[in-house]
Amino acid sequence: MHGRRYVGRTDLLERIAAALGDDAQPPVVVLHGPPGVGKSELAREYARRHAARYPGGRYFLDATGGMPGGLAAIGRNRFGAEFPGDRPIPEQCEWTVHRLCAEETLLIFDNAASPDAIRPWLPPSGAPCHAIVTSLFERWQGWPAWPVPPLSAAESRDLVAGIAGEAAASRHGDALVAAFGGLPVQLVPASAVLAKAVGRDRPISSALGIGEDLQRSYGAAYGLLAPDAQLLLHAAAMRNCQRIDRDALARDMADGAGWGEERFLDHLDACQDLHLMEGGATLRMHQLYAAHLLRRAAPEGREADLARIRTAQKDRMIAIAAELADAPARSDLADDLQGFAIAPDVWSDIDLSWRDYHILGRALLEVGQFPAALSWCQRAVAAAESGGIDGIVDQSSLGMSLHLVGICLSQQGQYDEAMCWYRRAVTAKEEGDIHGRIDQESLGRSLHEVGRCLSRQGRYDEALSWYQRAVTAAETGDIHGRVDQESLGRSLHEVGFCLSQQGQYDEAMPWYQRAVTAKEQGDIHCRVDQGSLGRSLHQIGYCLSQQERYGEAMSWFDRAVAAAGKGDIHGRVDDALLASFRQSAAFCRSKLSE
Repeated sequence: MHGRRYVGRTDLLERIAAALGDDAQPPVVVLHGPPGVGKSELAREYARRHAARYPGGRYFLDATGGMPGGLAAIGRNRFGAEFPGDRPIPEQCEWTVHRLCAEETLLIFDNAASPDAIRPWLPPSGAPCHAIVTSLFERWQGWPAWPVPPLSAAESRDLVAGIAGEAAASRHGDALVAAFGGLPVQLVPASAVLAKAVGRDRPISSALGIGEDLQRSYGAAYGLLAPDAQLLLHAAAMRNCQRIDRDALARDMADGAGWGEERFLDHLDACQDLHLMEGGATLRMHQLYAAHLLRRAAPEGREADLARIRTAQKDRMIAIAAELADAPARSDLADDLQGFAIAPDVWSDIDLSWRDYHILGRALLEVGQFPAALSWCQRAVAAAESGGIDGIVDQSSLGMSLHLVGICLSQQGQYDEAMCWYRRAVTAKEEGDIHGRIDQESLGRSLHEVGRCLSRQGRYDEALSWYQRAVTAAETGDIHGRVDQESLGRSLHEVGFCLSQQGQYDEAMPWYQRAVTAKEQGDIHCRVDQGSLGRSLHQIGYCLSQQERYGEAMSWFDRAVAAAGKGDIHGRVDDALLASFRQSAAFCRSKLSE
């Protein structure tokens, strides 16, 4: 048995139950505090005690990267959703959350970065669904939020007794509690070490390392393990410590160290006996312990094995990311990728190329993990700037990575910061690849994004010239001369938008008309985005109606409604957009009937 009795936190458990049981309160509570105090386990304990309250299920979701991991899989497995093959993962997650919020379910969002990061995924007031958020962030408003303190001395001693036994706790519990300051993340493995030491009649001070820096070291528990079990822990630390897929970890050990199933299970059992890993098919390891392992040298005599394991993990992660970048609607690939530790620092001692950094950044960006993607894209920029083996910098590759950094920032509303990166992307792309070839279509995208950052801040006059430059580049096409008419149409549309926002309706209309002509031809695959086309049609009607030319505007509004009703290239109809177009058409009719 690897489980243990939950100790303490009675007051917090009662507060959570009361808050979530009060219909006048928001259906969300927040538990915040420093790492290691037991926020996640407190949320799990509430879920265990109140299982009957949630017949729709209880779900533990890793919210570290912003968009909670695993939501799309819940949509498939819990609701039998058959998402279209090209439906973006963020939309799959939104659909799933909408369904979950309509039922009596409990969602635990673990390790949320901030209120803004988690807000889109929380149930609305009045929903039968409840949510518990855990976070290091302290400033929460609008929801009941409580700090989770370390365990009291009495609670800590009870925890030691529950794992090591009452006799061992009576003799050594006070020293253990004093050393670890009420942090369950350290008390639990230390208590397991105490139990082992007592069982083997070893000197307690020697077994626990009392007198050493216990608050900063897990060495006592680690030292009780055989080198193979230690190796397993190091391999697990390279994965997402909140949800380590046991079968994937077994595959890591098989590929990198040649382990069979029996060997894997034996050493996993030893790690779980000391509570260094917990769980069943999905394992977990505390983030503090994972960080400790990443700083620690490989077990003696296992250095080559660990290097091979980490290389195998890296190769698998890159392969998954490459597939996901090309098929961003594959939620199974997204789940597999997020099964790894996705912070670049974790992989700092592994040989990674510009392509590796760029692919990982692009894949994470495609699935809406913008903060995580940003770090990888910045590493890609640094790798591209260092040049190849011969020191030559491929400015085209550099420009692509600079552009991705801009996307990561602009998608989080950081337009000024993003604009600097887009401008650098423009400068790099204008120099071309190592053969001097300039991809004008790619250059046009970066020029367009500079304009977008300016226009989103209402700086339409400044944005205008950037959009016009984007039009010129898009008209030239890629290095093969192919023109993406949809991309061209969007830049043409934005030129018209900048002019119309400044009241220059006559000047704007020709640009919108050119946008319509381009968008009607579709992208490089000849696919027509009718929703995008409808926006340009609508804007022509808008320019005419602003000049009270309602009869002329009417036909453009009708065409906009017809186009928007057909949806985008995947057939998805934006109902809000369609309703606004119908409202514009109705307004024109009312004016004509006066």
